[in-house]
Amino acid sequence: MAIEQMIIALIMLLAASLFSEPVAQWLRLPHTLLLVFIGFIGSELVLLAGYDTGLRADTFQHLVVFVFLPILIFEAAFAINAQALIRLLLPIMSLAIIGVLLTTAVIGAALYYAIGHPQGFPWSSALLAGVLLAATDPVAVVTQLKSLGAPERLAIMLEGESLFNDATAIVLFSVLLLIASGGSQMNASDALLEFLRVFLGGAAIGAVIGLVGVWIMHKLVSFPQRAQLTLLLAYGSFSAAEMWLHVSGVMAVLICGLLVGNLSQRQTEGASFRTQQPSLHERLHQLWGLLGYLANGLLFLLMGITITLNMFTERYLAMMIGIFAILLARGLSIPFSLAIARLIRGPKITLQEQRIMHWGGLRGAITLVLALSLPTSIEGWWTIQSIAYGVVIFTLLVQAPSMPWLLRKSGLNRKK
Repeated sequence: MAIEQMIIALIMLLAASLFSEPVAQWLRLPHTLLLVFIGFIGSELVLLAGYDTGLRADTFQHLVVFVFLPILIFEAAFAINAQALIRLLLPIMSLAIIGVLLTTAVIGAALYYAIGHPQGFPWSSALLAGVLLAATDPVAVVTQLKSLGAPERLAIMLEGESLFNDATAIVLFSVLLLIASGGSQMNASDALLEFLRVFLGGAAIGAVIGLVGVWIMHKLVSFPQRAQLTLLLAYGSFSAAEMWLHVSGVMAVLICGLLVGNLSQRQTEGASFRTQQPSLHERLHQLWGLLGYLANGLLFLLMGITITLNMFTERYLAMMIGIFAILLARGLSIPFSLAIARLIRGPKITLQEQRIMHWGGLRGAITLVLALSLPTSIEGWWTIQSIAYGVVIFTLLVQAPSMPWLLRKSGLNRKK
């Protein structure tokens, strides 16, 4: 794809993201759903005009992983309240590890046996589909929770679970992808050791880079310097982990973002620039909120661009199986994971809160990143991508809009 085509495509994508939001508000539609529709219609019109955009099924593999993923993870980690997160760490980590493994297994088994085509859709493909559907994206739900006055810890639970289960899912996805592509002949114990090496190695790298970043940030007093530093930390930690040390770039970015987002704020509160530096931290939050917003919007546009009508005519049954599987897996993984956490003296999560968590486990940006990054050499890659798109559309059309009603029904909304 030529640089001129890339620039034109970027301009068109940004324009679509900008002007579609007021239209979505006017139509009372989720903005992301309208972006998918615009991407689909736009790509179809371009094809009808006979113009070759240079975009192919594998065009976005490196773009979504190396450009969008660090932004999405760092923005989420930078914004979360670490103190509130620590109070709920046991149930969050149980959901992020045990829950993701159970979800992957349940969805994978449901897809494998329901599709019933071992040659075209083997176990490796079914498990890849399971793990990319295990990653949750509760941004829309958390916004609704806050606006309706739901308990703060419920929002923290969903945000914290999403942050860590995204990391777990991406690491597990990379291990399964290595096996599915024939690059490794691992048994179960080898796969577990590789998972731990990649996961913990990434966390260690992120901790080192994050602490160094906090120390440097303490020396900087201007917003442009701090903004550049956070960009350097996000992409630097990801690249150092992924490209050079071959561990999890996502875990590196996550831990780095948590440390920088919380420790640097604590330092600025005690520094001599008392009137200036807290506002600098707030401006950094705004910057990363904007970057996350842009990355999220562009991902949904790319989803629309890569959707084809054949997905809905040829893979609609697989999509329906996927939707059923995520609801079943979520319904099993939440009570099981929270029961394990409770055995280790974790806080009690009420049944009403568990119902909100079950229905609020939306699929979004990270699912799209993993679906768009699938190599076309993987057996059943198109089926996996179709299932992912069907589930995300179900999330946008059904789950997100029905959350306010469910909150009111459960009695967890304080604002009547």
